[in-house]
Amino acid sequence: MKRIFIGLYPTFDSSDYKNIRQLLFKKSDTEKRDIFRDKLSEFLPEGDIFLTESARSSFHLLLKSLELAEDSEVILPAFTCVVIVNPVLWAGLKPVYVDIEEKDFNTPVSGLIDAVTPNTKLILVQHTFGNYVDIKLLKSELSRIGRSDIILVEDLAHVFGSNVSKNEYVDASILTFGVEKTISTIRGGALFISKNSTNLKNSLEKVKSNYEKYSELGFLQYLKLILNPIFWQIILPIYDFGVGKITIGRLFVLLVRRLGLLGIAISKTEYSGGQPSHIETKIQPKFAEIGIKQLEKMPDLVKLRKNLTKIYSKKISNTKFAGNIEQRFIVEKVNNRETELAFLRYPLLLDNIDECLKFVSRTKKLGITVGDWYKTMFYTPEENYSELGYTKGSCPIAESVTRRIVNLPINSEVDERIVEKIIDVM
Repeated sequence: MKRIFIGLYPTFDSSDYKNIRQLLFKKSDTEKRDIFRDKLSEFLPEGDIFLTESARSSFHLLLKSLELAEDSEVILPAFTCVVIVNPVLWAGLKPVYVDIEEKDFNTPVSGLIDAVTPNTKLILVQHTFGNYVDIKLLKSELSRIGRSDIILVEDLAHVFGSNVSKNEYVDASILTFGVEKTISTIRGGALFISKNSTNLKNSLEKVKSNYEKYSELGFLQYLKLILNPIFWQIILPIYDFGVGKITIGRLFVLLVRRLGLLGIAISKTEYSGGQPSHIETKIQPKFAEIGIKQLEKMPDLVKLRKNLTKIYSKKISNTKFAGNIEQRFIVEKVNNRETELAFLRYPLLLDNIDECLKFVSRTKKLGITVGDWYKTMFYTPEENYSELGYTKGSCPIAESVTRRIVNLPINSEVDERIVEKIIDVM
């Protein structure tokens, strides 16, 4: 069996890799950005779309354009990645973290409302793994407390393509098309601003003005990124050839990484709040062309995620983890025909960190690399927490979850046989 890495192009099949090889030798066409933008609009409400190099670039574009006072507060989920926190810091604003619920890994609406102060200007909502936050209820509650002026931004990283993408209640959304998201352009993101947003009406022209100043991705960085999936397609089938830990795959990965030829999702400076130089760039036109092909497969990708979500929840019901609060919640949602649950990754809480390490080790021996979103708060070392404005102990549920969570793969190469292997380990 070819090794399965949870974070390597879960939406790609042979046609996508063939498309990328062909793009290597084609001239870049900026019109592909416009076509990709038009295709994206079919999955979003009516509004404006700005294509950038990543979700944090998109969030940065919005926050920079708002020109908020330095004491302005931005409410964020505590269980998220550092790349979502950083744009708040880059804009000179104050992040305010809200703890999550263990059942769905999301910030409850009541917690978001309790965190509102006179300085609150924006709330970012994240639908973790594919569990939905009730945006309609949140908007209603903000109206009830007289704070309809607060800008609502939705992070669609884990749910883009499903019905929640058509949410009419937000002012803006940020999207990512990274290597492990609902569609992948290798590297890319977007900012969506709703036509119906009164809160952003006066900021739209500033967003457009700032976006026009965004540059193109540098050639060397582009080359590293587009060669990445080609490298992995070659190396994965022979990754485990060798003796013990000395394999062809591991040696090649080590060599290529040492030469700096593997694109990285998070740069070193970002882990402590730093801003990389390439943030203010537009999506590369060839990456937009990859996205056009990916969007054509979106209905099938959503169907795949829904099906694997059901399979995992059913199989886990025969393990000791069936009684977990998050598994009971998932089963309830899966069995509710009125809800659409299509996980990007399937979340599982174990008992402790030692159990997580054992689980990861044993699945690796089967050729399956499971995920660790988020193995630490913000996916960054603990010594960086203060740099991100987080006080240790302030969000105890999120801190507990980071020590006990693993994510099970949902991608085009996973079938019921692979799920059975994972369940056997459990």
